[in-house]
Amino acid sequence: MASHADVPPGDQLRAAVSILSSAAADRQWGGAPVVRVRAGGLQLGDGRGVVDAAAVYQAARGLVGALLDDLVQSTGRDLDDVVGPWLLSLEVREAFAGVDGV
Repeated sequence: MASHADVPPGDQLRAAVSILSSAAADRQWGGAPVVRVRAGGLQLGDGRGVVDAAAVYQAARGLVGALLDDLVQSTGRDLDDVVGPWLLSLEVREAFAGVDGV
């Protein structure tokens, strides 16, 4: 049986903003917020609080879910037609990474 982590929405939102900002900065858009590793989790930006791995995972899951929803709506394709090729692409990359040691 699957269970979901009980992560406060504010923590998820802070992590989602950090993930999106960092990914955009990797693509030369805006600036990446500073992320520091602390004993209790990750400190995102200049805030004093930290978020744990569950908050980061749930935030990333929410962002990918929103992307999937948008892709399905904007392309008119079924979710299977969006997710299947994407997963295959990632699995192929993973297989090649294992061979190349990258």
